[in-house]
Amino acid sequence: MNGRSDSAKAVTRHLPLLVTVLVSAAIHVLLLAAGWSLIRSQQDTPPGSSSLSVTLGDDLSASIPAQTMTAPASESAPAPSEPSPSPVTPADSDSDPDPGPVESAAVPTEVAEASRIDDSVTDVEVAAEPIGDRVMTTTAETPSSAPPAPAPQRALFSPRALFSPRALFSPRALTSQEQQRLQQALAQLLDPRSPALNQADSDTLLLPDGSRFDVAVQAISAPGLTELARYEVTLSQQQDGQVFSTRAIVQERAFSWYAKFINNWDANVVLARDIVVGRFHANTPVNFSTDRRRQPVFAGPVSIAGYQGVSRRLRSSGMFAQGIETGTDAIAMPDAATPTVFTLAETSLEVHRFREHTRLTFLAAGGVDWSQSDSQAGVIRPAPGNAMLIVAEEDAVLELSGTVSGVVSVFAPRRLSIVGNLTYASAPADTIDQQHFLTLISNGIIEVAGPAQTEPGDLHIDAALFARQRFSVRRFNSRPQGELIIRGTLVAGSVSATEPRYTTRIEYDPRFETVRPPAFPTTGLFDIDDWDQQWRITAATDGSSAIVADTMSPVAVE
Repeated sequence: MNGRSDSAKAVTRHLPLLVTVLVSAAIHVLLLAAGWSLIRSQQDTPPGSSSLSVTLGDDLSASIPAQTMTAPASESAPAPSEPSPSPVTPADSDSDPDPGPVESAAVPTEVAEASRIDDSVTDVEVAAEPIGDRVMTTTAETPSSAPPAPAPQRALFSPRALFSPRALFSPRALTSQEQQRLQQALAQLLDPRSPALNQADSDTLLLPDGSRFDVAVQAISAPGLTELARYEVTLSQQQDGQVFSTRAIVQERAFSWYAKFINNWDANVVLARDIVVGRFHANTPVNFSTDRRRQPVFAGPVSIAGYQGVSRRLRSSGMFAQGIETGTDAIAMPDAATPTVFTLAETSLEVHRFREHTRLTFLAAGGVDWSQSDSQAGVIRPAPGNAMLIVAEEDAVLELSGTVSGVVSVFAPRRLSIVGNLTYASAPADTIDQQHFLTLISNGIIEVAGPAQTEPGDLHIDAALFARQRFSVRRFNSRPQGELIIRGTLVAGSVSATEPRYTTRIEYDPRFETVRPPAFPTTGLFDIDDWDQQWRITAATDGSSAIVADTMSPVAVE
């Protein structure tokens, strides 16, 4: 055997292993070169300022393209036609120079609110929000020099936040306990013996339970020939360092507030087939017919001062459509009515006096035709727009009939006699735009003349009647003549019977709710015309210009 041939065989056997080592080394060198190139390329990239970075789950990152998100522009930013430099730097030079508008929902409200409160905050991490069954974590990096985002409008406010007195609050309605106490306070204020309304100044009311209210009264309108006094009343209470107030409008009540008012009911008179459309009041008990065939009808509320028994059958018979109240307070009538007091006021009022028995016939064109027994006669025509006051002096009696145009008041110290229809030139309206008014006032008697003087059939009277002593129908027991229809109001010390000559129907003039028939007497009472029934914050008791927002209404006073 030969030794050279053995070494050659060994080299041939290890050749594949050497080739493998060399190839592997070459591959590693190439990989190291590629890695070094990648590292150098990232180091050469300009410093990035991506203001909002989003990290998604692995399976979502492939389906959602990467994008740059910018904060909404502030209100002071230039218009889109003059773009200002964005605080967000593109991720690289190849990115789109105009990424387009971004949905405002992309920036959470909490982030914008945090940047508005503190400009020094540069990194705010927002709680993760679920997207489907994945989680998105948002991190905002806001440069401290960037302008703050506009504050979002918020519906809620801090419970102890302070607001200007000019801020609007939703007033709270009064509780039942507060409303009861305020009604008691208003009733005490409106008592005729209370001087507060006449003083038209500040005062204090103390209720029996110890509740105290400050009162401020301001006159809205003064009484006049056809005007009723009106006042604005403010009741205030101090609670928790604030003043809470409620306001009411009160109005003077004239006797014309009633359709029929009788001071002293005649015991010999029975209400039988009478119809009263409107309020009825009597200061003494009234005689009602209990015969179902001859039963009166009251289409408005009925009140009777003092005690009067009314059977359950009568109450349920339909006689009292709006109910009956007995045992109410009496409403005193004045000892005398003096309409001449209105001549002292600055009104366009013409006064005409008669000292003898005179027949007056009103003219539809305006004015009145007058005649006397001694053949004297004449016509009175007031200036356009002027009211007219006709006065009977001493024992003179005025006989009245005709068609009334304009504003007319007739006064007699002893007696007025109605000898024919007294109607308006146009039918009374539900509004004060209808300017025809007639008032008949007597400190003695207003009567309907006997059948020989009045025309047959119904008798129509459009007027407000005030007879301090009595309203009577002469020869009421004569044969039936028709129906006595009064459209307005009847106020009298007492009334006579009217049947069988006339059945009686009284229809309330709705204009008298807000206006006074010319020179008509008033009751001395006031009514609440309007009331807001809610607390209003008016001022802080310490004079400061701010009030606490969460104390919008006081606790009910115990």
